[in-house]
Amino acid sequence: MNRATIISIITGGIVYWALEGLWMGFVMMDHYQAAWAPYASVMNSMADGNPAMWLITTMITAALLMWVTKRGEVSVRSTATVGAIMLATFTFMMEFSMNMYFKDYPFIPTSLISVAWEFVAGGLTGAAMGFIYSKLNKSA
Repeated sequence: MNRATIISIITGGIVYWALEGLWMGFVMMDHYQAAWAPYASVMNSMADGNPAMWLITTMITAALLMWVTKRGEVSVRSTATVGAIMLATFTFMMEFSMNMYFKDYPFIPTSLISVAWEFVAGGLTGAAMGFIYSKLNKSA
């Protein structure tokens, strides 16, 4: 891994962490609390989550995104495309399984909103990573 890859992964992890924090902590907090209320007896409170722990998972996600993108040419477009498709696909798989295993899970509003958001967040994260990678590789 070169310097551009490492800095791109750190940047992507922070961008994705900030976007997910904005989404889950501000924009959709009330919606998710209402959607998950029937499952409160088996879930921890959303307020008890440690934002620093999310940073670890977003760094792993950014590293995976860069690993997949580096199988080809890394650019803003390619990394944004991989990010959008990868994160939307992962979220769809998770939401679909939630729908299969939880009775009355609000699949249409919650899952479709989540998949659409992850498509956007993945694209933005990938674009930031591709931009940083491209700029640092040109200067090397």
